[in-house]
Amino acid sequence: MYKKHASMIDAVLDYKPIHHILNSAGIERFSQYQMDMARLGIDCIVTIPHQIVQGRMEEANTVAEQAIKDHPGKVYGYISIVPTCGMDAVKREISRCSKIEGFLGLKFLPGYYHGALAAPEYQYAMDFADEVGCPILCHVWGDDPKHRDIDDALKKRHNMKFIIAHQGGGDVKHTRMT
Repeated sequence: MYKKHASMIDAVLDYKPIHHILNSAGIERFSQYQMDMARLGIDCIVTIPHQIVQGRMEEANTVAEQAIKDHPGKVYGYISIVPTCGMDAVKREISRCSKIEGFLGLKFLPGYYHGALAAPEYQYAMDFADEVGCPILCHVWGDDPKHRDIDDALKKRHNMKFIIAHQGGGDVKHTRMT
């Protein structure tokens, strides 16, 4: 229906508008409606499905895996790490997903799971990232996780690449700390 109505509007305009730009979740669910992504100069995206926010680590990774397979070279992903799923599940997901071409690194949301970076599951994941040299994208709000914990983790792991989302805290004080 959208395409039908859009084509009628396009017919009376003297320019071609950009149609329906999807975010990661939209592309995962409705890949046939990516439409103008390439026209905008967007060559690829990195997806981290929102199931990670709800603690559904395996589901988040499966959704990302499917998007990677459906759009090779266009969609990449981070392996979602949820410490409350337990060490066995974290090890299993890292082992499974790290073998899939298209997963680029790991994603942490420690503030969502009351899990400081000291959680054994995060420690295992950081050791893995250090060993293979993949990045970790970590959401940081204020001082959660503690900036000293990030600093300690980096001092122990010299090959680990740690990307801090939200400028390190979302406010001037914490941004300057990072």
